[in-house]
Amino acid sequence: MGPPPPWWADAVVYQVYPRSFQDSDGDGIGDLGGILQRLDHLSDLGVDVLWLSPVYPSPQADNGYDISDYQDVDPMFGTLEQLDALIAGLHDRGTIELGAVADLVVDTFVEVATAVDEDVDELEASVFSPERTDDIGRLYQLKRELMSLRRAVAPLEVPLTKLAERDVEGIPEAMRSYFRDVLDHSIRVRDQVGALDELLTSILQASLAITSLADNEDNRKISAWAAMIAVPTLFTGLYGMNFDVMPELHWRFGYPTVVVVILTVCFTLYRGFKRSGWL
Repeated sequence: MGPPPPWWADAVVYQVYPRSFQDSDGDGIGDLGGILQRLDHLSDLGVDVLWLSPVYPSPQADNGYDISDYQDVDPMFGTLEQLDALIAGLHDRGTIELGAVADLVVDTFVEVATAVDEDVDELEASVFSPERTDDIGRLYQLKRELMSLRRAVAPLEVPLTKLAERDVEGIPEAMRSYFRDVLDHSIRVRDQVGALDELLTSILQASLAITSLADNEDNRKISAWAAMIAVPTLFTGLYGMNFDVMPELHWRFGYPTVVVVILTVCFTLYRGFKRSGWL
């Protein structure tokens, strides 16, 4: 006969989402005190592993998964003392061999990074499209999202490395391979976030350069049309000075001659600007 399977191969894992599990203080939000009240029920169910969704401090923009402090408990869920009591209560009941597993949802971070990657690809195509677009605001928004993702992922590497490579009380050695896998995912997300941030910086610089070139092109067009408009303005201003002696005013062909000269000069300027790419 081969060696017996590891304990976790046949373990019963029970995930608890604290917010909706049990409210112990009547504020309408489930908490650690409520879980403590139900430990005997979990033990009677034969639960081997309690999978605890995040109870860390969080701005709650993503149902608690946007963690701001991995070393404390959000006041809405209770206190660190209650968390210690929960872990001790799990160990005391014996049937639950692993006290509590904090769900850090690294796989969710992978999905978020993939989604941001797709947004970056779409933004890159928009920036380099022949059509004129205004993507600066969207660029800064994506960079802020990447910064938030980096802040969420960065603190995971140190504790995951300890769980994967060192002996930690209460964590079976057989679980190390699981934590190594989670650590690999965390490092991959970290590297992906860094690469995306560098790519966004390059896209931002390219977008600014394209915008500057477009502005220069507009300025050339405006200057070219202003130069052509200046020609008739010059002639009409000259003849509008009301001098007493202007012989050409009494010449029969004076007016058509001035019109022809204006049109000729304007046409010459137009052809010149067109050939140089200003129009």
